[in-house]
Amino acid sequence: MTHSLDLSKVDALYTSGYFGPPALAAPEFYWISLMGSLLAYKDGEGRPLGEEMAPSHVQRGVPMEMRECPYAGSRHNHQNQMNVSSLRQFSAYWPAIVGGLAVLREEYLRHAGRDGVGRITLIDLWKFSRTGIALPAWLLRRAHAPLADGEIPPVSSIIYRMMLGVNRVAHLQLLMISATGVESPEWAQQPAALYEYTDGNELFIGLNSVCAGSRPMIEETFRVLLGGDPGPSADRAPMRALVDRSFLVYAGLLHLLEIQKYIFGAKAASALQDLVWQTTRPGGAAPSPLGAALKAFQERIASQVSSLAQEVAFAGEEIRSTMLARIEGFRAELHDDYCATSGDEGLLDEIVRGERAATGEPGAGRVLELLGGAGAPAADTVAFASALADYLRLERSHLAAFELLQKRLDRALGRPSPPLVLGGDDITKAFGPKLRDFAAEHFGLRIVNTATCTTIRHGGHELRL
Repeated sequence: MTHSLDLSKVDALYTSGYFGPPALAAPEFYWISLMGSLLAYKDGEGRPLGEEMAPSHVQRGVPMEMRECPYAGSRHNHQNQMNVSSLRQFSAYWPAIVGGLAVLREEYLRHAGRDGVGRITLIDLWKFSRTGIALPAWLLRRAHAPLADGEIPPVSSIIYRMMLGVNRVAHLQLLMISATGVESPEWAQQPAALYEYTDGNELFIGLNSVCAGSRPMIEETFRVLLGGDPGPSADRAPMRALVDRSFLVYAGLLHLLEIQKYIFGAKAASALQDLVWQTTRPGGAAPSPLGAALKAFQERIASQVSSLAQEVAFAGEEIRSTMLARIEGFRAELHDDYCATSGDEGLLDEIVRGERAATGEPGAGRVLELLGGAGAPAADTVAFASALADYLRLERSHLAAFELLQKRLDRALGRPSPPLVLGGDDITKAFGPKLRDFAAEHFGLRIVNTATCTTIRHGGHELRL
């Protein structure tokens, strides 16, 4: 039976740039998400990694049998159907899948110096799942023996899809831990409880389908990731042929890049939110023209701001500071794992030094002068000049971090690493519009920002910060 999916919504997302560039089209910095960068590639059996989330031209000719979901719970008879064709591939490779999950877990812990670790947390599930998701990217992009589209081993493509689901659970917990500081509860060690948590939060339901895995398959996935024992029938060989230290170094760098992006995104969203609060009149009074324009801009770009960044931005100052500190603590934990695997112990120090080096002259007064605000400028204009100067310093510091991480990624892939200079336009490509883009739209400022210098032009005048 051919699929009855309406792919117009999926195709529209690709056309809009929602998924970002494919993995082979741009360096890792530019990927909107690790998931989105891989969805359109095919494995060695011709199945898209993204299955029903691949664009229609990739799905053409691929068996895609969709049926109403019979499983109890939130998926039962859902309007989104389950992908039976994908489930058949899962079942055919199941011994290699559970063996592969065990290998990913064992190798991550071994190289991170955590052999024989006791309690596994939901944060560990985040690490394991993101590592599994990264494997096809490594196979496609490595300089030595890269695989072509259509050559990705099915065991890797299936685990990629499975780990996307596991990561939804782990990522939700990362949000909660960042907000509350409470680590994984005891129930998180129980596969049945994790299944109920996933089902109760409707995490089995996707954009245009529901998870096709049965409860026993899903609970076994959790059991292997938590406990590491895949059972006597498991086949570890296919994954052992794919996973080595070089891959784990690459995956560790991807984890760090992702968290660095979260930190920047959260701080950038917070800068905009603070300015909206400052320029939007309390008590129901009409906002100033600048406040109204900022609010409209914030609403327009909301879909391009991560849920974590929004959580941080809308928190009060004390809670926001605590949440950012916890995310930075998670970055340090990931860095420790990466260091144990790679021996590259100074990476985080370099990133932090770059962040501190960008805290130079505030520049708010000079930005205000460039805006024509000398004399008696409006309070909103003063607030905007200060916020823009602070944002541009934030952007410079993270441009330096992103350049550093991308160079490390190129090195891990064995690719030549030419001089890499990122700028503010690259931030827009990877993150969507930020406060710098609003300044261009609303005030006509032309801003060139790099890791070392900011140049602002307006009305024939130029300012360097």
